[in-house]
Amino acid sequence: MTDVKIFVSHRIGIDSVLPSCPVYTPVLCGAVFDKSGDMGIQGDNTGDNISEKRPSYCEFTVQYWAWKNTESDYIGLCHYRRYFSFSDKLFKAKRYDRMVHTPALYSKTINRFGITDYEKILETVQNHDAVIPTPINVKQLPTVHGIKDTVGEMWDAYTEFSNSDKSFSQIIIDYVERLAPKYLEAACSYLSGEIHHGFNCYVMKRSLFNEMCEFQFPVMKQFEEDCNAEGLLLPERTVGYLGEALNGIFIHYLLNVKNISYKELQLVFFHDTKKYDGKPIKQYIKFYLGQLFDAVLSFFFPRGSKRRQRLKKLFRDYMQLPPEDKRYGHHAVVKFDFGKYGNL
Repeated sequence: MTDVKIFVSHRIGIDSVLPSCPVYTPVLCGAVFDKSGDMGIQGDNTGDNISEKRPSYCEFTVQYWAWKNTESDYIGLCHYRRYFSFSDKLFKAKRYDRMVHTPALYSKTINRFGITDYEKILETVQNHDAVIPTPINVKQLPTVHGIKDTVGEMWDAYTEFSNSDKSFSQIIIDYVERLAPKYLEAACSYLSGEIHHGFNCYVMKRSLFNEMCEFQFPVMKQFEEDCNAEGLLLPERTVGYLGEALNGIFIHYLLNVKNISYKELQLVFFHDTKKYDGKPIKQYIKFYLGQLFDAVLSFFFPRGSKRRQRLKKLFRDYMQLPPEDKRYGHHAVVKFDFGKYGNL
């Protein structure tokens, strides 16, 4: 029987539900920082690992660990809050991110979305070279600087660079040209297009997974080293953003250059993944009240609009909350002269 392994990246300190199915292997992301040591799942800090890079690499520390320390015919990655739906049913998804949002991860929703349907998972995976999430048109994806026309412009809106005359998307292209020219045409095509492959969730043949890692990690490593050479502490998630962009480029390459067989599946986003007894009534109430509030808010303050950004700033100032870039890595600013390195 074909061996399929989907590694699930978990956060420290969140005791999440673990769907019971042989294909899933939960892995603690950044396990080297786990002080309690009682999460009870595999950490990404054994064998050949980069667990200490979790603040900047995000779930890529789990991907790296799986690459270097495991073997299987097919290998995948998902997150403790995002799983593929293997159900034959098509569910209503959010327009802006194409994910199916649901209140809680528990037995009923696990069954509804076929998350532990072992036979169906094997059938779906074995009949394709890769399984990927439903893509997003960036013109429907609000950013902190409004709606953008291309994938490259979307990434530019999320990660800004100062002391450089190059945008983040141009820096990506320069690094690909320098280190992985095989993918340069795909990178230019992808970043200038409208279709975004995001969220770092996938299942693919081991050979393709190895090829992707051999593309991503040298670029990410060199980017990090170049920044460190300037004595800079990279803002959180910066390298992770780069890795996600490279994931999109690689998928674009597989679909348009290699012409692989693939299956697009919906991603399900679970707003609450914590373990609890009984039915998650409170979680459902909280979820639907939040949906109602968001609908009303979005009517007057549309996602990606300047009005919404001003409102968020006023709220954060009133609540004396830290800027979003310090909490989540948004607007990460790197003062770095990329022109010093090679032809960058």
